[in-house]
Amino acid sequence: MNGDRWRVIVQAFAGAGTDGDGSDRDGGVQLCRVSQDLLGVSALAITMGTDRYRSRLCAADGLADEMDDLQFTIGQGPSIEASTTGQAVAVYSLDDAGDRWPAFAGPALLAGVCSVFAVPLRLGAASLGVLTLYETVPGRLHPTKLADAQLVADAVTHRIITMQTHAVPGELSDGLAGVELHLSQVHQASGMVSVQLEIGIVEALLRLRTHAYATSRPVAEVANDVIANRLRLQ
Repeated sequence: MNGDRWRVIVQAFAGAGTDGDGSDRDGGVQLCRVSQDLLGVSALAITMGTDRYRSRLCAADGLADEMDDLQFTIGQGPSIEASTTGQAVAVYSLDDAGDRWPAFAGPALLAGVCSVFAVPLRLGAASLGVLTLYETVPGRLHPTKLADAQLVADAVTHRIITMQTHAVPGELSDGLAGVELHLSQVHQASGMVSVQLEIGIVEALLRLRTHAYATSRPVAEVANDVIANRLRLQ
């Protein structure tokens, strides 16, 4: 590990997500902002949880939002692979990823993404989430930047744990509370579909994703229609 680089990264995150009164309001947004400044990438997102029950902590811009929603809808992509395997994912040319992620690579390329990194946020053997980098300029993601991304992922993990230590027992800190809100409607809609069709919750989520993909809509929009009784899946 490059000790000097690690110290620079730790200093950059010092106090990120903490207001003057010691609270952690907007902590996730600040973690994304600091990470993007350190790594100098086109887009960046931090997600928490697993593939099946994952939520976005923050996204640095609209492209990262779009890519995260796409992966949640289709169930494949760099963030999901990193979360599932617990290993960093590096694809320097997305043109070569058609077989790896057939439903993700095409739309991502059309959105302008040319390379991606996804690094698990690890706590021992467990993974808290994933830091994902998207680059729209060819050649800007390289092995040196992947090494930096791993250091930033370690710093983000440490900061998340620090933020949570100040929370009320049994609750998320103010800075992490947004995780519960993001895509919560998807989980609510999955429960409704599960009851309506008398199927398991996992199959219900799969049906939501399938309908979203087939109609080229974000899965969150489909979920909102289910909750509002504007849509009933068959």
